[in-house]
Amino acid sequence: MVMVTKRYAWYKNKLQSVFGGVKVVEEDGYYIFISQKREVRRMRKERKSELSRKLRRKYRRTEKGKRYGIGC
Repeated sequence: MVMVTKRYAWYKNKLQSVFGGVKVVEEDGYYIFISQKREVRRMRKERKSELSRKLRRKYRRTEKGKRYGIGC
């Protein structure tokens, strides 16, 4: 995406947050913003093999939970 404006700070921050990066060139009092959508790959946190909240509550209320040591 290429965009021309006189406002620098707001558009730089906005384009950086939306596109992940921005290149800015100043010419005759105008700013030319060049951005390209980039795929961000975030690392996922490893989940422990836990029961869902619903199942934990269910097991706390039943004999089954006592058998497995949950909610004694």
